[in-house]
Amino acid sequence: MADNGTTHGHTPAWGLRAMSVVMDRLGLGAYRLGTMYSGKRVMDDVLGYKRTLTYRDFKAAYLRQDLAQRLMKVYPEACWAYPPAIEEDNEDATQTPFEAAWATLAQRLHVFATLQRTDLLANLGRFSVLLLGLANQPGDLSQPATPVRGPEDVLYLEPYSEEWAMVSQLEANPASPDFGKPLYYQINMARGGDLLALYSGPTVSLPAGQARVHASRVLHMAADDLLDDEIYGVPWLEPLYDRLQDLYKVVGGSAEQLWRDAKRRIALETQPDFAGNPGTEAGIQDQVDEFMHNLRDWIGVEGVNVKELGGQAQDPSKHFEMLVDIICATRRIPKRIFLGSERGSLASEQDERNWKESVTARQQTVAEPRHLRPLIDRLIALQALPEPAQAYRVDWGNLLALAEKDRAAIAKDYATALQMYAGPGMGSAVVPPAEFRRTYMGLPDVPDTPTVDMSPDVLEQ
Repeated sequence: MADNGTTHGHTPAWGLRAMSVVMDRLGLGAYRLGTMYSGKRVMDDVLGYKRTLTYRDFKAAYLRQDLAQRLMKVYPEACWAYPPAIEEDNEDATQTPFEAAWATLAQRLHVFATLQRTDLLANLGRFSVLLLGLANQPGDLSQPATPVRGPEDVLYLEPYSEEWAMVSQLEANPASPDFGKPLYYQINMARGGDLLALYSGPTVSLPAGQARVHASRVLHMAADDLLDDEIYGVPWLEPLYDRLQDLYKVVGGSAEQLWRDAKRRIALETQPDFAGNPGTEAGIQDQVDEFMHNLRDWIGVEGVNVKELGGQAQDPSKHFEMLVDIICATRRIPKRIFLGSERGSLASEQDERNWKESVTARQQTVAEPRHLRPLIDRLIALQALPEPAQAYRVDWGNLLALAEKDRAAIAKDYATALQMYAGPGMGSAVVPPAEFRRTYMGLPDVPDTPTVDMSPDVLEQ
């Protein structure tokens, strides 16, 4: 085939060559990272680690390893647990057309639950995509999306992981604002199952169940850790995959060791002067079988010394704790939060505050600008949502706000300090009641109560 600049489903040939060079460099880098003594010792091979990891490895870990699944879920669940309010103005009593349309669409399509799922899928691999199902569209999915009539024309929001979606072509026009970003995707609608063949355009032949999709119909969500570009992030489990394998060995190995050491084992030593009688060996075997299967607690045999072989199981807790510490430190997750340990001590309260700070930071730097706002902006551009009269706001609330119990304790401490400073009954002279309510108790101001004139002249009127 002549090198005319495009091949393999309209991917530029120069792009394929560049990708090949990048993959070679990545493989060489991974090889060098795990080598010692001028390449004579490959640590990955010595320790039993895989050199090259794929999406299937991460998905298998998610499906089969308990702490790997917990690690994948902890941030998406925390970030989307309390969905934010999308507001156009400060009037809580009334809804603007934009706010009303968004509220209806979000409830009908379960938008926040879908975003949480898409968030998890993005970090399980390098990216995920959210396909927008739109009504009254001309042509097929390979054609750009056109404006719709309103929220009711958004039929579905369907997430796809990297396993079932791939970037098939990038925008190559340097004058385009989307230069270097995906232009077309190839999506397996069946996700590996049976589905009728989809019409995917007159010039592109794809397997049954797959479709060529224009980027205007898709929201691209990269994994949190971006490095070289905004298309492919670093999978969440990749930097910790070897530690998760170590945990697999520690937990599984300790269970196997406990099983083997706790198993009843004996050794039979024939006495030197014992000649044996016909059938003795078979009788001994029968008694040993009964002993091993807990049918009897003793063995009565002639001419044989019975010795018990005992074992000592090692405590794996220190190894387990070390590996969990590494995982939690890498992902900035307090250990008590990660393992769901008890709460109530000073340390756990500080852990919870640190965790809420991390979740708040992720809401503001990842969930909102890279997931939620692109969806809202795309829906506005497609006229599925009315154009807001002013810039909309995303209000996540304050995760760090003190609980009522904590606010009451702080207010009590301040009241005691004021009384000691100003004297009994004189605290309000230093801090007026309205200021104390607002500053130390976190309560709203009380509207001024109109003064009632009780003079005789007024009463007579």
